[in-house]
Amino acid sequence: MANKGLLTPEESLRSIHETAVRVLAEIGIRSDHPEMRDRLAGKGCRVQGERVFISPELVAATLRAVPTSFAIYGRSTQDSLVLGLDETHCSNTGIFPNIYDFESGQIRRSTLEDVKTTTRLLDAMDHVHAVYVSLVDATDLKPYMVTVSDFAAVLANTTKPLVGPGLINRAEAEAVIAMARAVRQGGAERLRTFPLCVPFVCPVSPLYFPKDIVDAMLVIAEAGLPLNALPNPVMGLTAPYTIASTVALGHAEVLALIVMAHAVSPGLPVLIQNTPSVADMSSLASTTGGPETGLIRRTVIELSHYLHIPACAHGHTSSAVLDFQAGEEKALNGLLIASARPALLGGLGALANVTVTSYETILLDNERVGALLRILQGVQVDADHLAFEVIAELAQTGSVLSHEHTLRYLYADEVWKPRLAIRQGLVGGAPQPETSLDRARAESRRLIETYQVAPLADDVQAEIDEILDAYDRARAIR
Repeated sequence: MANKGLLTPEESLRSIHETAVRVLAEIGIRSDHPEMRDRLAGKGCRVQGERVFISPELVAATLRAVPTSFAIYGRSTQDSLVLGLDETHCSNTGIFPNIYDFESGQIRRSTLEDVKTTTRLLDAMDHVHAVYVSLVDATDLKPYMVTVSDFAAVLANTTKPLVGPGLINRAEAEAVIAMARAVRQGGAERLRTFPLCVPFVCPVSPLYFPKDIVDAMLVIAEAGLPLNALPNPVMGLTAPYTIASTVALGHAEVLALIVMAHAVSPGLPVLIQNTPSVADMSSLASTTGGPETGLIRRTVIELSHYLHIPACAHGHTSSAVLDFQAGEEKALNGLLIASARPALLGGLGALANVTVTSYETILLDNERVGALLRILQGVQVDADHLAFEVIAELAQTGSVLSHEHTLRYLYADEVWKPRLAIRQGLVGGAPQPETSLDRARAESRRLIETYQVAPLADDVQAEIDEILDAYDRARAIR
């Protein structure tokens, strides 16, 4: 069916979903994880070697058991964020190996110190409701220590709920769960009751679920933490070169992850983050800046509403610098996604097809997110907002500048007030010498120098350090 509008018709969403279900039933998934194959066989799936065929009935029964919303918590169990179908919250993106050096302006590899500093900046941003673990990677560490050290650094530098980290094997997942339990100071049940993070796993498109990835997913599910199901098919490389088929393939991988997680922990909360990108066919680079990315990820969010499961999507850019292209692509893709009302709107901090960031980007994107959230509020129509009597007075006086109604709404949320954008246009016939980028840079410097996050309790930090040391020793022996 041709769709000539921005909203995907329900029949089209049904067709995408049914295609994904058919993929699982007739093509199946591949996994070299014997235990998971046995679990799925016990659920009635047909198994042939490493290929598992998942029945439509099992998919349907599993989806009925997925919660329509769930809460995640910050350091304090008093600070919760509900991810559901009714409200959109915002987050950063990640996980970048590069950052623009704040002093030289040159791109360099990101470090553990950058993880700490960017996390503190994210903690200071009013429109970052959950912190994605982590904006940058500590590339100065041993490779196997990067994810666990990133997680520990984020725990120490924000009090907000967390999305991530991405986990790739059992040992990594067990270390992350142990650190999360240390923060909760109450063992496994307290973390299950007050989840601190939503870890994610990524299958290998198309339809391959390696043993290590399944192991990581098992640890997450057994701990009772919400699972972020995050496939990343690339349109034209690991998925067919059409939007509908790319979404359907990623959706099939999401459904497979949900079925596997529920085979371990029935009723486990899930966050859908089907995150396709588009291949540039001249270079074979995976790109995220074109309008197709926004359309793909908007469709993913619409599918999540069709299934009544919360979802996350990120609006990105292919530009490697803070220029017109970066602002345009992020605004277009962000608005496309936001207007579908995701549970979590990500993308803050990204440049260059999610490979680099800068401190200024964090602040500029936080402001853009504020504008998107204002757009989502829409136009309120009631007697006071229609202001018939004020119009009548205006017809007599010619101005309502000092009217009580004007002053009242001046201090309300009717008009969004940016902190960095310059709205005055020409001043004295010339543009202002200061730009929004200048303001973002100055405010970044101020926050880096002055903004502090309360440290973790000494005993908690000591336990996390012990977990990292034990993990390092165990991996170094291998």
